[in-house]
Amino acid sequence: MQVEGTGLNVKGQFFIDTDQNTATGFNVGSWATNGADYLIENAIVYKNEGGAWSWTQVGVLQSTDYVKNDTVVELSIPLSMLGITTSSTIAVGYIVNDSATDVIPANGGTLPSYALTATVPPAASTGNWDNIRNYLVNYAGDAVIDGDLNMYADYDAIVLEPDADVVSVQTLRNIRDLNAETFLIGYISIGETREILTDANGDPLDIYFTDANGDPLENLNWHSYYIDANKQLWRDMVINELLPEIYAKGYDGVFLDTVDTSIFVDPSRNIDFSASSTGMATLINDMKTAFPDKKIIMNRGFHLLNGTGDSLDVAGSIDGLMFESFTTTWASSEVDQNGMNVEWYHAYPADSNEYIWSDGIANQINKIRFQYNSDGSVKRDQNGRPVKSDKWFHGMTHDYAKDTTTEQVAIMQISVDRAWANGFVPSMGTRFLNEAPSYDWKALVTGMTEATWGSGLDIQSMPLPNPVIDDFTQGVGNWKSLRGVTDPPNPDSIALAAENGLARLDMTVLGTSAWKNAAKMLSKEWFVPVDLSEGTVTLEVKASAPLTAGKSFEIELKDYNNDVKVWTNPVILSDSFQTVTMNPAVDGTYIGGWDGAKDGFQADKVKSIEIRIINTADLSPTYSGSLYIDNIVYHDTVAPSAPTGLTAVSGDTQVGLTWNANAETDVQGYHIYQNGVKITSSPVTGTSHIVTGLTNGTAYSFRITAVDSGNESAQSSAITVTPGAISSGIVIDGLFSDWSPVSSIATGSSEVTKLKVYNTKWDLYLYAEGTGLNAAKAQFFIDIDNDTSTGFDDLTWGVTGADYLVEGGLLYEYVGVNNSWAWHEIDDLREYQYAATSTGIEVSLGLDYLGWIEPGDTIRVGYVKGDSATHRLPGAGASLPSYTLSQ
Repeated sequence: MQVEGTGLNVKGQFFIDTDQNTATGFNVGSWATNGADYLIENAIVYKNEGGAWSWTQVGVLQSTDYVKNDTVVELSIPLSMLGITTSSTIAVGYIVNDSATDVIPANGGTLPSYALTATVPPAASTGNWDNIRNYLVNYAGDAVIDGDLNMYADYDAIVLEPDADVVSVQTLRNIRDLNAETFLIGYISIGETREILTDANGDPLDIYFTDANGDPLENLNWHSYYIDANKQLWRDMVINELLPEIYAKGYDGVFLDTVDTSIFVDPSRNIDFSASSTGMATLINDMKTAFPDKKIIMNRGFHLLNGTGDSLDVAGSIDGLMFESFTTTWASSEVDQNGMNVEWYHAYPADSNEYIWSDGIANQINKIRFQYNSDGSVKRDQNGRPVKSDKWFHGMTHDYAKDTTTEQVAIMQISVDRAWANGFVPSMGTRFLNEAPSYDWKALVTGMTEATWGSGLDIQSMPLPNPVIDDFTQGVGNWKSLRGVTDPPNPDSIALAAENGLARLDMTVLGTSAWKNAAKMLSKEWFVPVDLSEGTVTLEVKASAPLTAGKSFEIELKDYNNDVKVWTNPVILSDSFQTVTMNPAVDGTYIGGWDGAKDGFQADKVKSIEIRIINTADLSPTYSGSLYIDNIVYHDTVAPSAPTGLTAVSGDTQVGLTWNANAETDVQGYHIYQNGVKITSSPVTGTSHIVTGLTNGTAYSFRITAVDSGNESAQSSAITVTPGAISSGIVIDGLFSDWSPVSSIATGSSEVTKLKVYNTKWDLYLYAEGTGLNAAKAQFFIDIDNDTSTGFDDLTWGVTGADYLVEGGLLYEYVGVNNSWAWHEIDDLREYQYAATSTGIEVSLGLDYLGWIEPGDTIRVGYVKGDSATHRLPGAGASLPSYTLSQ
């Protein structure tokens, strides 16, 4: 509302009839019957009670919402404060300083009416969500946003407070007018409410966790109330009421806060909300089903991300995951007299618990977002860009810096660089998100180029137990050190080094705070969690000095869901080596990680080991000394089961064997026995093998065994086969019966079922069998040097090293660099060299066209139908099978 005139910088009163009923409200004598229900006197809002001059204060307008000077009075008031909506009609009058003449309308007049209208919400973003590279989080209101509209609109996405009393639809339209592509995201808390929501009788809705008296449980830090996401009523409210209200205002998606309520545990209050994780996952998945075009950004909620698609997984439903305080924080570990953290904007030290923990979480979610090779390296396309998975979502960091001083801009840069290397979308802000931003952070940092986005996604994996986990003969490169307390003025100190084939951990562990002061050495994660459930782990340990009071020696194993087993003081440390023996499946103390699934320790899926000295009592003596670790070994005591499904196909002086993969996750490969004698010096890692150098016409018996880190299974059932020459040879004619005697080097159940290779002294023959093969692009990839470091890598397989390609009837040689798709055509195959039908494709290539390979050389071959990730041999993620050219 606005009034213009002169001499207005005195007492002023707006009288408002909100129900168009002159029989209710107060009748102001200056005008005809009017019925004012509300009065705004200066910046104070009153509601009439009973019709007489009786008013109750219901609100005070902020200085940004009420402005008055000598010539104008203008204000903005939430409709809810007046109890009206955009479909209401009101009548308004204004009086200057109780005057009978300085009024509008004139004395004796009727209050003019005004019909409210709803502002049309902004159109949806026209941007590409996959391409956002920055965003802003800010919960300030209209006046702040409108005062710096260009800065807000310049971000790729903005998280705002969607309450109309804070950010109006018109402000959203103003942002959209400046940037059609920015994504407008509305905040919503789905694990807590600020006030207790009640029914028509004033009773709390049945959506809360309650205490013994049935009262909603309060978050004592934020004075909000915990929601039980297993309650169907709450999930229905979110889907049917809260989200439609937000989306009706023009928001492109929502930012979900307080998701971690569903994993919250507080033993001091007998609180454990972890059972509500299923309901929380259901709610988030239902949100995407109900509003598939709206974006969902989840604040943390790491326990709901496993990439499996089970009832606890939301990876396929969210579009972004915010990681708050990924690299920097505004808080120190000190607390003030009110129990609040003391303000201290800083970056976490690289050897702090916070930094190391966030590294582990980044690895966890990146393995879901991107495709990885088995060695932990991320798959990249021909342009060097990381390849996204089918469950891809944005990783989004929100870090803290106080201002634009040199020191604070430096921690902004550190935060952005780390986020960018992880393929995350960064954001920066101060702790006061409801105030005007203190800076435009993206104008203060550099280096956010597409070429470097995701440059740090490779995961350095711990070597597999074989059976040694680490004997430190190669140093301590598989480990990192971290301190329990890193904040000044009294941090712990630590140094990790190799010494004469040992790991040496020098430390000073203070006794200030129980369970905080510590010195630790943490292993790299196993990229694929390892099975330690069928035996024991041993290590040798000694210390330069006995532990002081209030200190414990601990060993921790962490599973893939971040739950742990801990062994406390398994030996009394001395200056002589002692052996610690742990059975991960049986002993140790189980602790559900605060960010873990809390579903029990999975000894068959262990991802890391931590060894530490930790302080267990406040104000205890300091410990200074050195811890020595040696020979960490896994002793597997259970052999795999005998392999099944062994089949054989004879060939010319060779036999092709295939079998079923064992179900055990720790199987490292298979040995082959010919006539009772082991013929493999090292395990075969796949499920097929060609035995060469045999005598045609002689019967051979074959069996196979499976091996893990220390055991070999019983032998499989035997199969007997007699190799023989292919008397008529292979003829490329589209008739494939002549391939029947040739062994398959790979088989599958997709639209490509068999892959075969055969050779003579001068030619190499390739054959793929399946369905609909001549209706799609056909590609044979050939690695002629058996060297994965050269050639092209098909990223669906992983490391491939293809030196030659047959596509259709053309032969190509790879000429690219850095895995670019660059091939040089070297031959147009004749009809007697290439034949294709719906059920088979066969090819003949001269060995001289393939780099002069010759009998005795080993090559590797794969086939792809129609660029498919599914219809190929071998299957996705597998290594190309080998073939050794016969003599």
